Amino acid sequence: SRPRSLGRNQMILNLARGDVRDAVLEQLDTLLDTYNIRFLKWDMNRSFSEPGWLAEATDPTHAKDLWLRHTKAVYHMMDSLRARHPELMIESCASGGGRVDMGILQRTDQVWMSDNTDPYDALLMTAAYSHAYALKTRMVWVTDTGDLPARTTPLRYRFHVAMLGSLGVGGDLPAWTDEDKTAAKTYINFYKRVRETIQHGRVDRLQLPQTSRLSAFQFRDDTRTLVFVFLGHAHYGPEQTYFRLRDLDADVLYDGVDVSNGHGDAASSFSLSGSALMSRGIYLNMKGDYASRIIELIPK
Repeated sequence: SRPRSLGRNQMILNLARGDVRDAVLEQLDTLLDTYNIRFLKWDMNRSFSEPGWLAEATDPTHAKDLWLRHTKAVYHMMDSLRARHPELMIESCASGGGRVDMGILQRTDQVWMSDNTDPYDALLMTAAYSHAYALKTRMVWVTDTGDLPARTTPLRYRFHVAMLGSLGVGGDLPAWTDEDKTAAKTYINFYKRVRETIQHGRVDRLQLPQTSRLSAFQFRDDTRTLVFVFLGHAHYGPEQTYFRLRDLDADVLYDGVDVSNGHGDAASSFSLSGSALMSRGIYLNMKGDYASRIIELIPK
């Protein structure tokens, strides 16, 4: 008796019903088997409208537990597909998997947080995301200027922001210049070299983009420390400050170098003790809109 509201010319299957859940599961299983699919993006860009089912007329409890049954059905389907296809990777996106929560992260490898891939907006989202979830679970793409918002940023800045999570590339590669492609290859090779530290090390938010034009993130494990620094809009002269690092060994000497271009700049190298890095910090002079730097420190 409910009115029908279409979204994208779609309606929603009631996965809370066992027969519907099993039918969809078998369809997905057949697709994965037939085409040797290894990656599944669990997406749902259709909002719920008029939720309910006819069983409510005879059993009012169905109206109350619809959402619980739907969620359990999604979990059941993912668990079943993983059991049948151990090599399958699943990305949670939009309402299909609730994007990200502790339940869905037990069953998915990564999440797509937003179609807004603007690097400055992505930096703000990454800082907020890091308060609750491991950054390695978030896919961050290097993309071209888009509509959300229409803003031009340097390729280096885009790559540096994307390195804060699991780096991906989603730009229009045929439109990139040879210089862009060469730089991208260097950045990707650098990320592969240090991604163990970024994805599995400890992250500290030294300064948040929500509260300052300058923001900084520190990643650390036993092999290295990486410091990412970002400047949004520049005002007046250069932004100059010291960033005090955290949780280093005070008595150990650290060799530091600027690796912002994807390789070490010998002219920028220095050696400081952990005590000096934590008490005084690293001095950085940042110029221009959307400037970014990466400093790598190796304990001796």
